[in-house]
Amino acid sequence: MKIQNIIGNPPFQDVSNASNGRKLYLDITQKMLNLQPNNLIFLTPSTIANDKIKRLSLKDIKGLKEVNYNVDNYFDVGVHIILFHIQNNYKGDVKIIEDSTYNVKHHESVMRKVDIIPNKMFNRIKIKGSKQKDKLFIGDVSSNGKRQVTQNDYYKYKVHINTIKNKAEYTFVKPKLYGKKKIAIHMGKTYNKDNYILSTEDYGQYQNMIDVDNYTDTQIKNIKSFLFNDLIVLLCKRYREFYGTGFNNIIYFFTNDIDINKYYNDKDIIDFFDFSTDEINYLRNGIQKISSNVNSKNEINYSKDRNKRVKETAEIFTPSELVNKIIEKLNVDETFLDPTCGSGNFLVELALKGTKLCNLYGVDLMEDNIQITKKRLTEIYKDTMDFEDIEYHLDRNIICADALTYHYEFWWRSESIIDDDW
Repeated sequence: MKIQNIIGNPPFQDVSNASNGRKLYLDITQKMLNLQPNNLIFLTPSTIANDKIKRLSLKDIKGLKEVNYNVDNYFDVGVHIILFHIQNNYKGDVKIIEDSTYNVKHHESVMRKVDIIPNKMFNRIKIKGSKQKDKLFIGDVSSNGKRQVTQNDYYKYKVHINTIKNKAEYTFVKPKLYGKKKIAIHMGKTYNKDNYILSTEDYGQYQNMIDVDNYTDTQIKNIKSFLFNDLIVLLCKRYREFYGTGFNNIIYFFTNDIDINKYYNDKDIIDFFDFSTDEINYLRNGIQKISSNVNSKNEINYSKDRNKRVKETAEIFTPSELVNKIIEKLNVDETFLDPTCGSGNFLVELALKGTKLCNLYGVDLMEDNIQITKKRLTEIYKDTMDFEDIEYHLDRNIICADALTYHYEFWWRSESIIDDDW
């Protein structure tokens, strides 16, 4: 048996380790492509449309049919969301929807026009600061290895793990700037002057540092005037918006040719990075959303603290209006899989449109989401199906599992006979 359609809104980033910048939606998209569905429609950060991304870029995927940038109006999550539609054996032009609708040939760029400016800017900064000898910051992952809470002759180097509780552990790997005065930037939090440390202590979660051990107070002040200039703070913010993850990763490419005897203002920053007028406008204003009359009424509040839930599980729930627009592209009589089904928005709308329960498949990492999905589907089918049959299909088709490790054979793995009525 084959899943004919895969739809969903996969989580953006691995929140279990915010500093690793792992883009889960790329991994999940690749895994779903390996299942070879007739249609794959996902909502993801626009990074996947970037020409330069190495792991997985839309322009390199066979069967790409549509890229819609306007769906971002349905979300307010700090990154730009797009919809893409991949159809097996499709060989026509790719429809691009943004402020206007136009077509491009397969394997041509599918980036929206307004993304060209930040893409060139970030790539220029990355190329200039790509060599280790040219970098302003020293990367240090020594504290990521084995640690223990007690010191001995082997585990002898102290690193602070939690700056609030001042918790410390000991590592056997000597940190690169151990005992030296350093500016250390937290790579897992929003970039600003409150998320850095100036100290001779060593901190496990601060992985990019500047050696200022021999600098005067004035020189350190000058370095901070560069690091925390408003344009630099905006640069980090726009980088995360553009790539959908990364927090402060762009600072890793800052070069070490700053003048420590100079206090930096906006003009100095512009000259240092050679920002164009368009780039400055982008930094200060971002990419403006196209106005829309999106109506998200009647949405269920599944969590008392949605923002906390998003941070903890990387879940972004999809409004029913957008779900319906996606479903309109597909045949509701076919089989459907949502590999990160959340509380079941896609599956529920399919059920309301007449898709048989036996044709609906869902996977989610969170057990409470699975239970909510089952409850919502039960309410829809209870008037047309026996409860035992509903429970039978839900237990076999709606699974609590990791989208990246699940085998996606459901009950088929252990059963070779498929009822013709299915």
